[in-house]
Parts: sequence; C-alpha cells; structure tokens
Amino acid sequence: SPNSVAVYGDIVAVAVESDPKQDPGKVEFYSAADYTKLGEVTVGALPDMVTFNEDGTKVLTANEGEPSDDYLTDPEGSVSIVTLNTSNLSASTVATADFTSFNNNIPAGVRVFGRSAAGEGDKADGFATTLAQDIEPEYITVKGNKAYVTCQENNALAIVNIDNNTVESLLPLGTVDHSIAGNGLDASNRDDSIYISQWPIKGMYLPDAIASFESNGNIYLISANEGDAREYEYEDMNGDDVLAFIDETRVKDLKLDETAFPYADLLQQDDQLGRIKTSLVDGDTDGDGDHDEIYTYGTRSFTIWDAATGSVVWDSKNALEQITKQRNPENFN
Repeated sequence: SPNSVAVYGDIVAVAVESDPKQDPGKVEFYSAADYTKLGEVTVGALPDMVTFNEDGTKVLTANEGEPSDDYLTDPEGSVSIVTLNTSNLSASTVATADFTSFNNNIPAGVRVFGRSAAGEGDKADGFATTLAQDIEPEYITVKGNKAYVTCQENNALAIVNIDNNTVESLLPLGTVDHSIAGNGLDASNRDDSIYISQWPIKGMYLPDAIASFESNGNIYLISANEGDAREYEYEDMNGDDVLAFIDETRVKDLKLDETAFPYADLLQQDDQLGRIKTSLVDGDTDGDGDHDEIYTYGTRSFTIWDAATGSVVWDSKNALEQITKQRNPENFN
C-alpha cells in the first residue's frame, strides 16, 4: 500500500510498502501529466515517507522498519537515497544509509529498548534488538547535501550525508519539563473543564513531520512533536487478538516511587494526571521496579532546532493550548 507521495517537475514518486511490510518496499514513479507509470526501484523496509532533494536529482525514503505484529521479525530502519536516471527511472541507483555503525556505540539519550521487559505483552521478554533494528526513521527534510530525519519512537534526529550515503550523526532530542511555567498542559479529558497547569512530568518530543529553512546563513529545523508509542498485536491460532508488545500505559496504572511522588494517590486520579498516557520503559531511574519520573508522549508544541547542533532555538510551549482555550473553548477537549 502507498504511504507517501512527492512531486518534482513532471515526476510523481510514491513510497509503497510490501506485504508483509517487513520486506523491502519500493518507490514507484508516475508521470504528473497523465499518471502513466514510469518505473520503480526497491528501497528499504516500510518506506513511510518520500521526498525529493532540492534540485530534484535524488529521491529519499524514510524506511521505518517496523517489526511484525508478533514482534518476531524486526527489519532494520534505514534511509534510501535514489539517484534518478531520468531517461530510465527503473535504472536509477539506490544507496542505503543505515544505522549499524551505532549498534555498539548508542548515543546517550536515544531511546533504544527493543522488546523491553518493562513493557507489556507476550514479547515483553527483554530480548535485545540492535539499534539498527530498533531505529524507526519517520520523516525527512533536505537542505543542501544533508538530510535531517526524525526517528520518532527513538526521540532522535539523524543527520544523513546524501553525497556519501552515510548517517553522520544521531542526536537525542531530550524532553520538555512540564513543571516549568509556560510548559503547563491540560492533562485530563475527564475533568469537564479547561485546566492548563504545571505537572511533574516530562514530555518526550518524539517528532513526526519536520521541515527546514535557512536564515542569516544558518539552517534551522521545525518539528511537529506528535509523540507515538509502540503497540503490536497479532491474531493467534484461535483467531483471538493477542498483545505482543506495548510501551505505554496511563499514569493511574504506574507504580510511582513514594519519595519522588508523595501525593501519588492524588496525582493518579482521572481528573488529575491519571488519564494521560505515559511510558512504561522510561522513568525507573534506579531500577527498583517503580517509576521515579513520568515520561509522556509528545510535547503539545512545535520546536525550532539548530540543524548543526540539534539544540533547541525556540519552542511554542503551551501556546497551542492557550490559543485554543481563548478562541475555541467549546471544542478544547
């Protein structure tokens, strides 16, 4: 099935996943004038997004490499770089920028947890996958000879050199502290009100879409910090749905550290923090089985980043919620 479409001049590029989606996918090319097929090339597993570079000489795909629903097959995530042969698009050359060089040198702060035993499901067994398998490229923006790739579930940004087809950097994106003024949020959809407040939680950026622009000679990135958990479910021999793995739960179902959260009973009520989705695999900082920190998915903001360093230049904080509260309060929740 097609996942993404990009257009440059007279060429339409479509990213198409295979069945099963763990097999290599492809990019199909069509005429923008009459939609006739012009060719196709093979790319990595589950090409989730496709884009052209700035001069239209290359096509790039973010190959998410999601595991099978039973979490027994987990292909590597990658970025395919297609150098176009416009006279015969099926003869275009395909290079792969992979993440294997990071397998034994995982940057601190990049979320890599595989089938973590801290998750839930029959495959939450602690089986260690490699970083290359765990990484899930989501979205690409291109500026010059660099591609900037969000790896959403890993809370990371990959910088790819499209001249030599290598991942140069893998940068952790960190978190937003929702206990700080300006970073507050409305945490409950069960309190029948708009209550934007500060909370003792950390929002992981986990961006989906990303765009780039240049200002005063510097390149900046803008990310939409959606947040996304992993959940895989399969059908067993009896036709029943079985949870293979999930890395999220609600705050009310977490075992919170008594010292870090002395008012846990209050916080975990549905009209407080109880309803918000939180990570099972992040937050047990001392390894004793309870959560010393609460990590949530996404930041409810968009962020401007320095493309060279991956540092935050500006964040919208809770402006989106505040504006919605002011202009459309009846539909806030």
